[in-house]
Amino acid sequence: MGILVGTRVAGSDHSASTGVSESFTIGTVSPAAFWILYHNNTLSSFTWNGVAPDTLVSVQNVVTNTNVSLALYRNPAQGTLNALPTFAGAVNYKIFLLTTTGGNTTTQNRTTYTQKDEGSGPAGPGLTVVDSQNGDLVMHGAHVNSSSITFDGGEDTTSTEVDNFVLDGTSIGVSTKAATGANTVVGCTDVAFYAEIAMALIPATSGPGSGTDSLPVQSSDVARPVTVTLSIQESG
Repeated sequence: MGILVGTRVAGSDHSASTGVSESFTIGTVSPAAFWILYHNNTLSSFTWNGVAPDTLVSVQNVVTNTNVSLALYRNPAQGTLNALPTFAGAVNYKIFLLTTTGGNTTTQNRTTYTQKDEGSGPAGPGLTVVDSQNGDLVMHGAHVNSSSITFDGGEDTTSTEVDNFVLDGTSIGVSTKAATGANTVVGCTDVAFYAEIAMALIPATSGPGSGTDSLPVQSSDVARPVTVTLSIQESG
């Protein structure tokens, strides 16, 4: 079995804020992804239970100030704890939390793919996660300008599509999709002016280094038959 979504939680809408502490619950020892989608300014930092993420990646459309950030924790602290983003100025933002089960807590993700349209293309949003493999979980987050958002690449978007976010005319969303081999395609509404990120999370395996393999039997260890010759002498 590959990596699966554990929980999918939408945080509160925040308007004209530089970042406030918000409570979420993580109950699994498997990678957890916080998606921070916002309008205006840039993300300065992010912490979960006071700890910075193992991976933090952001993409900004400077024309429309639509922004997407992904904060990924390979082995997150468990419990009902606080997430805290801080921004360079006041923004409208929302956090989505995706927890997983069956994920690799050492090498948690493959390549991060980002894309944006600032007036000259490419059309989208939509990305091909080239290096995905069977059992991976592909995540996709997008922030689009002046349009509703509808994911159209066969993704699961339960509770993670928001139109006209905080009445600012932009829309946001996060999707997931089980990878079936390489070149997993994720996409949504074809619009101008957007920003997006996609990434494949890696499942835990029973490969070398996982502690679940048996050592191979060497030829010298194989029991060999032994021939015993008895000599019997008769007494006089």
